[in-house]
Amino acid sequence: MSRAIIYARYSTDRQRETSCDDQARLCRSRAEAEGWTAEAVHSDDGNSGSTPVASRPGGARLLADILAGRADLLLLESLDRLSRDQVEAETLIRRIEHRGVRILGLCDGYDSASAPAARKLQRGLRGLINEIYLDDLRAKTHRGLSGQVERGRHAGGLAYGYHTVPGPGGSRLEIDPQQAAVVRDIFRRYA
Repeated sequence: MSRAIIYARYSTDRQRETSCDDQARLCRSRAEAEGWTAEAVHSDDGNSGSTPVASRPGGARLLADILAGRADLLLLESLDRLSRDQVEAETLIRRIEHRGVRILGLCDGYDSASAPAARKLQRGLRGLINEIYLDDLRAKTHRGLSGQVERGRHAGGLAYGYHTVPGPGGSRLEIDPQQAAVVRDIFRRYA
């Protein structure tokens, strides 16, 4: 009987908090259907796929389990849950497979037990697609923020001395009198 480890991740607060649970449920279902034992579930809520796996709490535990030989199989919803950085994904997947751990991406169809040429091709294409997704998201986010600024709206984080006032078409900043007094006092003392 194969020992499986499940890994799940979602990126932002704009995704549902149940995303990791849903991914794990999908993986558990596959493990049960195949007669595999799900030894552990590791997850990272609100962690970008561009963050190195070892820098995420769940990712670090995943790697520790694999390096300690506690798994024969890694179940993921898809390879993008592991990493959206093509170089890191390739390095990590090779490292995991070198340890004799089979990797299954249930939704993208990746299976490290498939023919070498097929899995290398799929891994390379998925890695490229996953990385380009981040580039595309970054460009669209910047475009949206620039548009908000062009419309005279606030497009950044909250700065001390201001509060956000929601309105039609977006938020704007307004001076917070109490906090502004503190800021003025700091500048006065510095000067």
